[in-house]
Amino acid sequence: MAQARNATGAQAASAEPTLRVAAVQMVSAVNVSDNLARAEELIGEAAAAGARLVALPEHFALLGRSDRDKLSVREPDGAGPLQTFLSGQAAAHGIWLVGGTLPLASPNPGKVLNSSLVYGPDGRRVARYDKIHLFGFEHGSERFDEAATIAPGRTPAVFDLETAPQGGAPAAAWRIGLSVCYDLRFPELYRALAPVDLLLAPSAFTFTTGSAHWEVLLRARAIENQCYLLAPAQGGQHENGRRTWGHSMLVDPWGEIVAQREPDGGGSSSATSPAHGCGRCGPAFQPCRTASCSMSAMKPAEPPFAHLAIARSVLLEPYGLDEAHLGAALAEIFRHRVDYADLYFQFTRSEGWSLEEGIVKSGSFSIDQGVGVRAVSGDKTAFAYSDVIGAEALMSAARAARTIASRGAGRVKVAGALRPGAGRALYAAEDPIPRLEAAAKVALLERVERMARAKDPRVKQVMAGLAAEYDVVLVARSDGLVAADVRPLVRVSVTVIAEQGGRREQGHSGGGGRFDLGSFDDARLAGYVDEAVKAALTNLEARPAPAGTMTVVLGPGWPGVLLHEAVGHGPEGDFVRKRSSVFAGRIGQRVAARGVTVVDDGTLPERRGSLNIDDEGNPSQRNVLIEDGVLKGYLQDTLNARLMKVPVTGNGRRESFAHLPMPRMTNTYMLAGERDPGEIVASVDRGLYAVNFGGGQVDITNGKFVFSASEARWIENGKPQYPVKGATIIGNGPDALTRVTMIGNDMRLDPGIGVCGKDGQSVPVGVGQPTLRIEALTVGGTA
Repeated sequence: MAQARNATGAQAASAEPTLRVAAVQMVSAVNVSDNLARAEELIGEAAAAGARLVALPEHFALLGRSDRDKLSVREPDGAGPLQTFLSGQAAAHGIWLVGGTLPLASPNPGKVLNSSLVYGPDGRRVARYDKIHLFGFEHGSERFDEAATIAPGRTPAVFDLETAPQGGAPAAAWRIGLSVCYDLRFPELYRALAPVDLLLAPSAFTFTTGSAHWEVLLRARAIENQCYLLAPAQGGQHENGRRTWGHSMLVDPWGEIVAQREPDGGGSSSATSPAHGCGRCGPAFQPCRTASCSMSAMKPAEPPFAHLAIARSVLLEPYGLDEAHLGAALAEIFRHRVDYADLYFQFTRSEGWSLEEGIVKSGSFSIDQGVGVRAVSGDKTAFAYSDVIGAEALMSAARAARTIASRGAGRVKVAGALRPGAGRALYAAEDPIPRLEAAAKVALLERVERMARAKDPRVKQVMAGLAAEYDVVLVARSDGLVAADVRPLVRVSVTVIAEQGGRREQGHSGGGGRFDLGSFDDARLAGYVDEAVKAALTNLEARPAPAGTMTVVLGPGWPGVLLHEAVGHGPEGDFVRKRSSVFAGRIGQRVAARGVTVVDDGTLPERRGSLNIDDEGNPSQRNVLIEDGVLKGYLQDTLNARLMKVPVTGNGRRESFAHLPMPRMTNTYMLAGERDPGEIVASVDRGLYAVNFGGGQVDITNGKFVFSASEARWIENGKPQYPVKGATIIGNGPDALTRVTMIGNDMRLDPGIGVCGKDGQSVPVGVGQPTLRIEALTVGGTA
């Protein structure tokens, strides 16, 4: 036991508020009940020694033989034997108990959340923190990949602990920040928690990394945040063969070790520390305010800090870059007069597998990275990019991009320091590629083929594909904003060829989004297979499509691609500003039938077209384009919004660091109406029911579109009669919207397959709509 000293090294005054804390060190094994029994013993020992706050180490309840063992003991939030144990121990001893970490259920069935739970003296839970930074390490025979079984948290957490007057010391309120193990390597997390009096870091550091960095990291976090830091740890040789470092300790704001446990074995170390040790009673150090640290200075509730941390670790730190280099590059551009400049860093890792003729014939893996530098002067843009990241390459690109600066208006000055921008947390910041082993990916495609062939003997050939991408981007702008995003993207595609009587037809399906490969379970794959097989078999019975002007019923979901092409491109700001769009200058005018409401929404969780930030660092938004038939807005990037003197809408998108951003759609769809889909079909005497679409194109200048229906039926007397093929739908987008007479109540988004092309750039998008009845469209056919 030790008495904490204040920041100058002097003995704390007896009347000064104090909090007695204990760090419990364990050597957890593979049996949960044995671990709980040992934890109960050590908690009781610490409480008997007078500790008011007791903290257990990471994985206190289990260090299994396999990383996946934690899946078998995961608990739903709020219930389960591990949570009951912690609550009961806190109440039984009247202490504040920090439950190291335990596995809680996550939305991904193949992963858990590594959660630190805090319980008050009454046994009620007062705080929860899900570990954000996941450990990955490979050194000789040692290999750790927490992300394989753990889903990262997204939000920092703090709690307040109040003590009553005791021993002549007054009552005090302590502000305590939560972190776990590998978080210690990310100082921006602790900046997000500040100001606090005490930081907690329950850990299970490996012997290798602990011997090198444990003490250095603990002391650094305490010093830079000017607060105490308590770190309970696993320490010793575990039953599963793993060896952890131990050395549980309490560090004061001066960086002195107040108390420390011996390296190996379990036990507890107790110490007292003055209240308000963070800054207020510590030395007069202030948290860093320089440009290199300002990236981390954000509120705890903001999700983007984790994205910034990942982006820095992937795009800056490996190449010796920091925010000072980014500021210098922006300043180099502004040596001449420009209106705006930005830097766009990107790292993309992608993988693809394809199956044909019963075997996986090809696989690909690629890594692409680089930085694009843009300078804007008036309506002119200079752009340079490099596929090499480094200080020299960055400055060379900046010098190249400033070549148009002499024509700038010079109204904007480059910001002196970068500040973090806002953003969203619409999908997990994880790399989906390593979540399945190569053998599991092959097995997935083989499973798809077996499912398809088992559906019908007429299925003669199956082609399937699996794609995954991990995209990390960082944007630094001349107005001082810096923002980042980590974007997973996965997709499964299925093509089925069926044959009957010498006739062969195809059916296609698939889906994906910004989630994990583990989400492609048998139920989802079976849905894709059913749709592809059904389409192929339906087309075997198809007759030539009739031609002429007729009523067309569009099905829900993917047929919204017609809406995307015929209507969505028209409101894009670059076309509008140049007046090459049929929607230019028509805000407030009726452009569609009553009841037609079209939105572009980049904020839908895990959707293919969604973005936490756009490719200019602006948070994605939900933008209403048409409301009840009236044109309400356009889609804007930074350049066109500035020139048109309107707000940005979060729609600046680019294919990669080697491309300029432009206003683009995200997820574009029409809202539902009130009609039953069956009623809509029944209302048609003679017409076409287009269930699915293939390719299409639109002329932005006049709104004319051409689309091919890949699956359609002829309607007669209000009933679908027979499938037809070769139908081409021709029309004018704005005109077609005025011909909408019935809107279904079945709005559906596409399954996650959309790709939009514009000016040679392709980006993932989403589409959707309800069932629609549209009058007098031209249908080209072969009948």
